[in-house]
Amino acid sequence: MDVTTLLGQTVPETLSAIIGAPVTPVDESENLWLDHQMTGLMAMSGLRGDVNGILALRCNQVTALRLFERVVNGYVQANEDNVRDLLAEVLNLVIGQIKAGLLFQGKQVRHSHPSVLSDDGSAEFYNLESEPPLVLDSEVGRFYVHFIPMEEHEPW
Repeated sequence: MDVTTLLGQTVPETLSAIIGAPVTPVDESENLWLDHQMTGLMAMSGLRGDVNGILALRCNQVTALRLFERVVNGYVQANEDNVRDLLAEVLNLVIGQIKAGLLFQGKQVRHSHPSVLSDDGSAEFYNLESEPPLVLDSEVGRFYVHFIPMEEHEPW
């Protein structure tokens, strides 16, 4: 099973568990180019081992804040650092599920600590060669999951 298939199987399930409501893939025939111009947050982590590349989870600011409010339910004040930390933790959970799926296939992978970047909508990230993003709708908003394969280079 390739990473794209694994993402399609694990990410909606993982996000559904976090949000507490269904997360559904968006029809691939929908034109998503305008979505690439949005501003928001992007959590990214490098994968290395039997699978090498960058995994990114992206959403707009409103979706990130709604996700935060849904998950913490008022126990922690919403500020930029806390919202970014939550997005990084969500990516960690997604990576954990992907690593488990790969391990089941006899593959090993390590990952870097996620970084959360402000996405200014310039779409420079999309100049990297990758499959189209996995686009997911939820009660809190839309998420984009990208895997950009990379060749293995220097050891970490």
